[in-house]
Amino acid sequence: MSAKRTIKRPHYAGVTLCAALVSALWIALFVDTRHARDVALDQARRDTNNLAIAFREQISRTAIAIDGLMIAMVEHHRHHSDYIIPNWVLKSPSLAGLAVQVGLIGPDGIVRSSNLPIADHVDLSDRPHFRHHLSPTATQPYISVPVMGRLSKKWSVQF
Repeated sequence: MSAKRTIKRPHYAGVTLCAALVSALWIALFVDTRHARDVALDQARRDTNNLAIAFREQISRTAIAIDGLMIAMVEHHRHHSDYIIPNWVLKSPSLAGLAVQVGLIGPDGIVRSSNLPIADHVDLSDRPHFRHHLSPTATQPYISVPVMGRLSKKWSVQF
């Protein structure tokens, strides 16, 4: 008796179906990940834009407040020839947490008065924020690029 061997052939249809399902799942995962990334980027752009607008408005209000305070100081010094910073300036809520230093500079560029101790002769005559005001047609207010303060030893923007 001879036994006939039957060779079972693999069913390629099942393997093909599994491969197609795995491929479809990977494509769906890729598309979903790409969509989630695009949504996150759009939201980040909107958030960044909103923060930039809020920051711009805060800077604008701060500059207006400091400018108003400086105008009041100029008016005060029209009636008082001393180089003393009035207490109402130092206690102003406009400066709370904003100002590193409030100072008065003489026409020669020498710091005459400051809320910081002046230990030495401080000459600011070479600084752009002082030189700007030597011109009678200079625009007001002057806002500098960040500079290292000679008296405060801190980086600041000069008004």
